[in-house]
Amino acid sequence: MSLAGYAEEFFRPVAKVKINGVGKIVKPPKPRLLSRICSRVETSFSEWTQHSYEAWVKNGRPDNF
Repeated sequence: MSLAGYAEEFFRPVAKVKINGVGKIVKPPKPRLLSRICSRVETSFSEWTQHSYEAWVKNGRPDNF
């Protein structure tokens, strides 16, 4: 599960879910800001590490960082 998935699962406020008289959820909660932020951070970090690895390989994998 991605970081955004964990954030959505653990930080979703139960009070924001609208329930009708029968006990059914009327409208699902809107996407959370935290979930979107975590997703963007995860994407940025993934792209950055991939680019760093490609640059490291291109330079012949030097032992000195």
